[in-house]
Amino acid sequence: MVAISGATGKQQVIIESFFKRHESVFKKLDTAIEVSKSNAMTRETFDVNASLSGSKLNIKIAATDLHSVRWAINAVRKWLKAGAKEPLALTDKPDFRWRGVVEGFYGNPWTAEQRLKGVEYFGDFGMNLYLIAPKDAQWQRFQWRNPLSDDFLKELAELIARGNENAVDVAACVSPGLSVTYSSDEDVQAVVNKFLQMASVGAWHFGLLLDDIPDVLTHENDLAKYGNVAQAHADFANRVRTKLVEANPLAHVILCPMHYAGRGTEPYCHVMGDELHPQIDLMWTGREICSGYLDIADAVVFDRSTRRPPFYWDNYPVNDGSMANRLHIGPIEGREKGLHKYSAGLLANPMEHFEASLISLGTIGDYLWSTENYSAYESWEEILVDLIPAEEDRKAIREFFRNTLGLTGHWSPEFNQTIGACSSAWRDGNPEKAAQAAREAAKKIRQNHKVISSDSFCAQLLRNEIAPWLDKYALGAEWLEGMASVLDECVSVPGEGLHGPKSGHAKLIQYRAELNATTRKLFGDGFDIMLGELAGEITFDRD
Repeated sequence: MVAISGATGKQQVIIESFFKRHESVFKKLDTAIEVSKSNAMTRETFDVNASLSGSKLNIKIAATDLHSVRWAINAVRKWLKAGAKEPLALTDKPDFRWRGVVEGFYGNPWTAEQRLKGVEYFGDFGMNLYLIAPKDAQWQRFQWRNPLSDDFLKELAELIARGNENAVDVAACVSPGLSVTYSSDEDVQAVVNKFLQMASVGAWHFGLLLDDIPDVLTHENDLAKYGNVAQAHADFANRVRTKLVEANPLAHVILCPMHYAGRGTEPYCHVMGDELHPQIDLMWTGREICSGYLDIADAVVFDRSTRRPPFYWDNYPVNDGSMANRLHIGPIEGREKGLHKYSAGLLANPMEHFEASLISLGTIGDYLWSTENYSAYESWEEILVDLIPAEEDRKAIREFFRNTLGLTGHWSPEFNQTIGACSSAWRDGNPEKAAQAAREAAKKIRQNHKVISSDSFCAQLLRNEIAPWLDKYALGAEWLEGMASVLDECVSVPGEGLHGPKSGHAKLIQYRAELNATTRKLFGDGFDIMLGELAGEITFDRD
């Protein structure tokens, strides 16, 4: 039971939606919530006081705006999960102004059902913006001149409404760059018309994407009007913004430029700084398309060149293109503390694999909320508890995940322990100990795989998404057991190392070939290296 007083109608919708979503946390509590207006001068700030006496939960929230109500009750939920041993008294606000997700990958776009589920999680993660921009969606990139279909508009309206319930703004993007004539008023109007369709169902953020397109002007009218492609991009974006602001003075335009990665000192960036309207946010991925780090020094350089702070398009945990064989499942790392002071916002580009993406996205939400207090692996563990509540299931899949963490973390800390135990033992002249370590690792893999493959596993949608990597995980047990059988037949010769039968060399080469024939990346590079080193270090001289 939840009693709400003092809330506006929209605040009440957010609170009721939250308690419906997290019914399992609050269902045994008699909850009273009192909402008032905060006098704080910064956006999304809240004061929350909560006390728990028996089954009675009293919550008082002073909120600066609509979204901060959601962040306050997020804090209450976290306090309850931690045990609520002392009353809660907290004043807080997020670091980054805009925090969220840009669905901007190549591959199969997320489904309407996944997007609806996603905005609920994004609200839990403290995020406030979700841009839909899948590269392979025809409406977004290839048929940008065509009006949005009634079916898509209906889906977008439902998604925006669900986002409003969870304090997440939702919008879709347009990518005209493959065929646009920048000097054309008709093409400007075509983009504006599409954005106005989105505005008709509640959108007020508008993503204009000019990434991954030809880097030269090709139309005669454009060549005649513009000195370079950057001028064309700035002019086109400015004209789009002018028309949108005429329709809605609050229109927020976010531009992803053609040059979206680098040092920020490129000539293109300087032209955009000179000619792009100052209220258009400019996206940037950092020094690389998939940057291992984002830091303040680079942000300052970008700001000086473009005359605005970067609006980060952070390509993690995305795994499209050449990265499709990798599963990026680890926490976000390599993002500097205090970066929010030099940023307009940060949106993370996820994987095509929706359920798996939620794990990394949860840690990104924690970083965006408080860069100073963010602890990557503490955040990762907390997200795992939320997404995989069954302890046995969580232990099994945690150990699996630790064989394939991703771009910004250690590739395979779990398997590295096996490598260390095996290689140090055989190099110490103890093949029996090395074989035992390999078999123990194989046994653990088989146990984990059995739990994850069970019909009772509590996160089956996630399990189905990562099935190809799980298949390789199971094969890893076979290769480890095969390696152990080779070591069983070896003897240590003082001063000469290990000696073994000639058949052992062929087996190791076979296991290594099988490992590399399965294209999904798992175990880092360590398994391949270990098999190669073992094959090279044993003297195979017995029949």
